[in-house]
This record gives sequence, structure tokens and C-alpha cells, in this order.
Amino acid sequence: MKLLILLIVLSSIFCREHRPMAGGKFKPDQNDQGLGQAIAYAKQNFQTSCAGTSGYSWDKILNVEQQIVNGSNYYISALLKNGDKTKNVKIVVYMPASPPSIRITSCQVF
Repeated sequence: MKLLILLIVLSSIFCREHRPMAGGKFKPDQNDQGLGQAIAYAKQNFQTSCAGTSGYSWDKILNVEQQIVNGSNYYISALLKNGDKTKNVKIVVYMPASPPSIRITSCQVF
């Protein structure tokens, strides 16, 4: 019985890294279909949602986190370029549980 309890405690400690807390942010699986759709949507639509990015093009992704709450929020940090000038953006793409109403819910430009 003590061995079973010890096994349960140890497995919860070691598996904690792979199980996101309810409503918490976590790194999405790179093979996640929703992640690919969210990134593609952000690349195509950032200029209409992010003020001050006219003339800038998508350069690279710096970080991505996911939060599951009635669908998925993808927090995408990216670098935009316009010649020698760069801007960092943090875009939140909401993908509801029942597509196709994917949308950018916020954009911060740094």
C-alpha cells in the first residue's frame, strides 16, 4: 500500500511538466494542427490588427504559448522587419472549439 502511494506521488511529480493546469499557459505541441492555423492566421492578418505595423513583414517567431479556455488562445511573440527597422509583437489568436471563427483578439507592439 505504501509503495502504491509512493508511486502515485512520484508519478504526479514527474508528469507535472507535461500536464497543463486548467486555464494555465503551456508550450503547445509543434505538431498541433491548431498551432499551425493560428500562426498562419497571425502572419496573414497582423497588419489589420496591430497598429503601427504598416510596411512591416513577418520575420520570425520568438515564442508561442497556448491556453485552453473554451477553445484555444495562442500567444505568439514575433519579430517584424521593415528594412533595418524591427518591431516585436505579441499577438493573441483565439481559435474556438468549433471553427471557423478564428480571430486575433489582441496585439501589442513593442
